[in-house]
Amino acid sequence: MTLTLPVFLATLVALVFVWVSLDWLFGALRHWHETSRLRKNFWQCHLCGKHYREQNQPKTSECPSCSGKNVRGGHRKLG
Repeated sequence: MTLTLPVFLATLVALVFVWVSLDWLFGALRHWHETSRLRKNFWQCHLCGKHYREQNQPKTSECPSCSGKNVRGGHRKLG
């Protein structure tokens, strides 16, 4: 089998496309993982709206600005 120039170029373009697609996919997954990890450490107060950092990820946290209690989880009261 002889490798012609059009077949070689088509193969090269296909390999570059696969390489760029995989690089984009893994970059997007890495970005999602990093933001998800950071989001777990940051809280937003439901009273004053201040963003603050809480290191140990408790179920409830107290806002350092207004001392409001903030609850994290699926069963929190809204309003």
